[in-house]
Amino acid sequence: MHLLELVINSINASATRVVVVINTNPLRFEVIDNGCPIFKTYNNELIENDHGLGQFSFFMKERGSYAIVPMLKGTKVSAVFDCDVVIGDLNATMITTFCTVSAVEITYIIDGKKYNLKKDKSNLTQLIKELRDENS
Repeated sequence: MHLLELVINSINASATRVVVVINTNPLRFEVIDNGCPIFKTYNNELIENDHGLGQFSFFMKERGSYAIVPMLKGTKVSAVFDCDVVIGDLNATMITTFCTVSAVEITYIIDGKKYNLKKDKSNLTQLIKELRDENS
């Protein structure tokens, strides 16, 4: 759910490309987009409690650490978990993202395996079939 929230935040920042990199052992991930960079305060520091990552930041508070890095064109959010966390159904998260997003290229890389949704969604049917077959 929190990964989906981060991807939606990227899309809301006008990203046309989002890359999600997940390593499951130990659990860590990055969400990198080419949208509008997250804003910094006047002294070049992120606003600690008002950076737009609401539920995600609360979720991470007792489970690990995260970093928000504004880039010239985009933002990178990374998280490292210090404890066991139920990952949930990553395939369902990807399918939900792929089906609800338009005009954005999204790439998930999970433990080195790459799933790429093209902007025109021409490979959506094949991706859904592949993800369903992996769960069979």
